[in-house]
Amino acid sequence: MTAFPYANLSLRVFEQRYLRMTCEVMKRQQCFVITPLLDGAEGSPDEQQFAQVGCLVRVDDFHKQADGLLELEVQGLERVNIGRRWQEADGLWRGEVERWPEAEEPLGVDHGCLIELFEAMCAHPLISRDSPVRCQQLPNANVLSWKLGSCLPLPPVCQLQLLQAESATQRLALIHSWLDHDMEC
Repeated sequence: MTAFPYANLSLRVFEQRYLRMTCEVMKRQQCFVITPLLDGAEGSPDEQQFAQVGCLVRVDDFHKQADGLLELEVQGLERVNIGRRWQEADGLWRGEVERWPEAEEPLGVDHGCLIELFEAMCAHPLISRDSPVRCQQLPNANVLSWKLGSCLPLPPVCQLQLLQAESATQRLALIHSWLDHDMEC
């Protein structure tokens, strides 16, 4: 799973390590990082390899489902680089993170078709109802790039490329290229 700044995700938490993490995060009013899994299975913590970039997320809401699972509503805040990491006895990964600040880039005329795509997606009933994007005014190219990345059906390799891109201009160019080539990353 990949999280992006400005995007909202629903997470179903059932593993003990993640339940513990959720309790700690909420007690301390902290955030946590979601980073793409590169190799290994989600249920096999000893074999997991993660990307060195991720997204800092905040828990906005939570509730217990009828099946007993915990559902978290989280919002992506900002991109981070992940340095030293270690695994605790129950399999929970911890790490040192460094924020990856990004200069705000204005929307330009060359972004017109991507802005139109985003607005059309927001107008669609399924997107407007269940969107991870929370459609709103687009203040800059950064927000457009992250919101498009979060709602387009991109394969994990493309999502990772967006997280690793140096700028909004680079992310939007990638998205435009993928759209022109039927999402071939």
